[in-house]
Amino acid sequence: PAFIAATAILLTDRISEGGGTDDLYWNWEAFRDHYRLADPPVRAALMNGFRLSGDKGRVILGDGPTQDECLTRGDDDVLSIVSGAGLRALAQAIAEDVPPDEAGALWQDAATLPLSWQAVAGFRYLYERAGSMNPPDAHQAPLIPWT
Repeated sequence: PAFIAATAILLTDRISEGGGTDDLYWNWEAFRDHYRLADPPVRAALMNGFRLSGDKGRVILGDGPTQDECLTRGDDDVLSIVSGAGLRALAQAIAEDVPPDEAGALWQDAATLPLSWQAVAGFRYLYERAGSMNPPDAHQAPLIPWT
């Protein structure tokens, strides 16, 4: 857990363009198999951190994380959970792989209501996928609950 937390701190610095200069290449090459063993939400957060940092040119990755590694739950699993809970608009957004702006607007509207664990799973998927989400007012949008 301490190693995972330390990596998360380093990735946060890289994403936020902090003062660190480590490109984390060695961390990724030496420990990517270790990161893959983390619990699904932690693994997804780390992998998304590496992916985002790599996209921004803040870390150097050979083969970066796969899309599946960036997800807490796979798309079929999430779609089944969300559909089974009767969350039609969310299920449709996932099935259609809506653009980030549409996913963000859906989140910003839903986040004002009490959310079931199924809804949280669906929004987490939309956030973790490669397209992510872009709420209309990102600075005011509530964070997606961890669990």
